[in-house]
Order: sequence, then structure tokens, then C-alpha cells
Amino acid sequence: MWLTLRLLGVIAAFILGALFDPMGQFLREIGAQPTAGMSPGWLMPLGVGLLTGLCALLTPLLVLAAVGMQAVSPFGVRAFRRPGWRTSFLDLRDPAHFFHFFGYFTVAAGLGRTLAQLATEGSVGCSGIGWLSGGLGFLLGVRLSMRVYRSRYVEMGDAEPGR
Repeated sequence: MWLTLRLLGVIAAFILGALFDPMGQFLREIGAQPTAGMSPGWLMPLGVGLLTGLCALLTPLLVLAAVGMQAVSPFGVRAFRRPGWRTSFLDLRDPAHFFHFFGYFTVAAGLGRTLAQLATEGSVGCSGIGWLSGGLGFLLGVRLSMRVYRSRYVEMGDAEPGR
């Protein structure tokens, strides 16, 4: 059941990313993303670089902090299960599962947005790159948390962790 829900979510994210561009609309409104006939100049590469860097650096640290709070919480689980495609992403006491799903969700949305931009505009803008780098940041954060808190993680086939 969870595998089906996750796959449907990722497919829906790809389609929505390809069809809608709310971040791009916002960037165009504030003048940070060029519209038709507007020269991007130096602002576009700077914006893409800054957005990618922030997402790639801050997102894993935020995921690590969220998992760390649950690792030291007396109300959390005693052992985390490794996130996978067949596990529930709705259990907030085991947050790596949510971040694992959300990482793939945002990567799919970013991939859909990037491919749509390439097909319609012939170039890649901030919104697709932002979604992609944010999603990769979430996935990197999950990996990082599994490394930092490795003593708290058990394999799926192991005994049921205490709740």
C-alpha cells in the first residue's frame, strides 16, 4: 500500500511540476526571473547559484536537526527504522520517512519543472533548479541522519522497534 501511495505521489509531483510554476511566477513578479524580451544579465546565474547553494547546504542540516530532536526526545521511539519505499511516511515520531518521501517528491517536481522549461523556453530557470536542489538536500539530510544516528536505526527485517 505505501509503495503505491509513494509512487502516485512522486508521479503527481512530476506532473504538477511540469504544469505549474508558482515559484517562477513569484520570481517574475519581483523581477528576479526574466520574462519574454527581458535580458537576464547577471541576476539569473547569481539567483540560481544562491538558491542551489542554500538548498544544498541548509536542507540537510534542517533534516538532521529534526531527526536529532526525535533521537533525544524521551517521547520518541527507541529505534528508528531505515526509510524505504514500503514504509509509512506519516509517522511523525520517525521523521526520516517523511523527509525521504518529500525528497523524492520535490526531486520529481523539480525534474518535471526543469523538463517543461526546457521544452517551452529552451532554457532552465530558478524554479526547476530550486526544487531539484531542495529535494536532493532532503535526501542528503536523510543519509546524513542515518550516519550520525546510526546506532538508533534498525533494518526493516529486525525486531519491531519499541514505541
